[in-house]
Amino acid sequence: MKMKGIAAFIVALGIAMSGWGQEDRQLAQSFGGRVLFYCWNGAAGLTQEQRMRVFDKRLIDILAYTHLGPRDVRIRVRPGCREIIVKNHLLVTVTPEDASAYGWSMDQVAAHWQESIRGQISAIHLLPQQV
Repeated sequence: MKMKGIAAFIVALGIAMSGWGQEDRQLAQSFGGRVLFYCWNGAAGLTQEQRMRVFDKRLIDILAYTHLGPRDVRIRVRPGCREIIVKNHLLVTVTPEDASAYGWSMDQVAAHWQESIRGQISAIHLLPQQV
């Protein structure tokens, strides 16, 4: 349970917002002091902020697993989207709007997010565990 508390604290500290105007405002989803990805839009009827809160909750739940490695972070191809999956749990969905905001394909955005998340999950699980 201490790991969940530590993860919640790290995630809460890591969320950063920046913006230039309402239309092009972006949220930087950070973890452990490192930006994982940027979000310019909501998805599935959620606002940007709600989408990031869902990501935070999912990440905290996933970090409760004691044995996570880079191979546990996968991309699942779905019609019209890509999903970042960790240990068979959905972490975040890459939408066509995300791809458009980046100016990349959905596959490129998903690969970028996957590598970023893999790096942070590996780093956090290399830290000594407190008992």
